[in-house]
Amino acid sequence: MKKTLLTDCDGVLLNWLSGIPQFLASQGLDSSHVQKRLDGNQFVPITELFMTDNEDEALEQMHAYQRSDVLKALPVMEPGSEEFVKRLSDDYEIIVVTSFSEDKQAHRNRADNLELRYGSAISDLICLAPFANKTDALKDLAKSRDARIWLDDQVKHVYHGINAGIESYQFSFGMECGRNTGEVPEIESWREVEKLLSSRA
Repeated sequence: MKKTLLTDCDGVLLNWLSGIPQFLASQGLDSSHVQKRLDGNQFVPITELFMTDNEDEALEQMHAYQRSDVLKALPVMEPGSEEFVKRLSDDYEIIVVTSFSEDKQAHRNRADNLELRYGSAISDLICLAPFANKTDALKDLAKSRDARIWLDDQVKHVYHGINAGIESYQFSFGMECGRNTGEVPEIESWREVEKLLSSRA
């Protein structure tokens, strides 16, 4: 029976921010403010991304983005990660838990994107509401599966894994200064994930 590896999606497997310029262009909107933020893994508030002070309007735009075809073909977060993820899937069920969207079309787009980049390496995809707390979902998986590790790029979500009783790490590939504060364990690449798990085989 395979063990289980739990991971976030955006900032760990896929680069969510990278499709914003194409989406904005399709809406006839300027994207120059986003272009300069595309290097690495940066956190940009959605009100800044969609150029509005109204959070409800920003959320509406974000939902439209996630339902769009752009979301079917986002690039991987870490170049070359496909090799490591596919190899890990030989020994691990890789389950993605993402605070992304509960919309069916958005879920299909995300599933198609993961399959495009990682083939059949991803065993399951659990999409929670945007910005949702992941603790309960992770607790359920900790009980029902032999979950060994949780990866997320956001510190608050790393704590959700810790609170669920799972060994948890902040995935820090390409992370801008200040986001990896050192307050939680950190792992910087999928190569390092494979190295960590191989040492325990």
